[in-house]
Amino acid sequence: MAPFRLTLMTYSAMVVGTMTTGTLGGDTKNNLRLIADRPEFQQFFSVLRTRKKNSAVSELKSFLENGEIEKAENQSRTRRLAVEFFRELERLGVGEFRVGRRGMPTRFIWNCSLLEVAAAATPTPNASTEVETRGSTEAHTGSEMQAKPATRLLRHIYVLRENLTVQLELPVDFSETEANRLASFINTLPLKDGRKGKR
Repeated sequence: MAPFRLTLMTYSAMVVGTMTTGTLGGDTKNNLRLIADRPEFQQFFSVLRTRKKNSAVSELKSFLENGEIEKAENQSRTRRLAVEFFRELERLGVGEFRVGRRGMPTRFIWNCSLLEVAAAATPTPNASTEVETRGSTEAHTGSEMQAKPATRLLRHIYVLRENLTVQLELPVDFSETEANRLASFINTLPLKDGRKGKR
């Protein structure tokens, strides 16, 4: 047992000594929000949001034991989704996923702030999936002001190009007529046919 304890102590010292706190770029934050919208990953982001302090490493076993993880009958599927989740984070450059070998646990080593990653994937009041807004005009009755009924908006994210996403916030009861009007408006925006235009 002594060699195994020594391995864990060496591992812990190595993690503490290599922890970095990179800053997330705008594209990374946008991509994190896209990943956070995936239903199969939402419980994993919930785990990150429960953390109060940064950590250099997240061990997969401990991660899956968090109370935010649903206790499903098919634990192997949950583990597979968690591995896929960390692989996606690795692809975004916020850390490195390592499969456990030689007594080392399967883990994700962060090279960005865990708390910053969690915050970037958390909807804000101005960027939530579903928000309520008040009408900008108000009707005056004597000294009283009455606001128009709230309009519920739904955020839509569209991948326009390989490295570019655009976002629209539209009413939840968005009609076909309104869609046609908006499409006609968008068709008037390009100044040239194609990115580089015709010569």
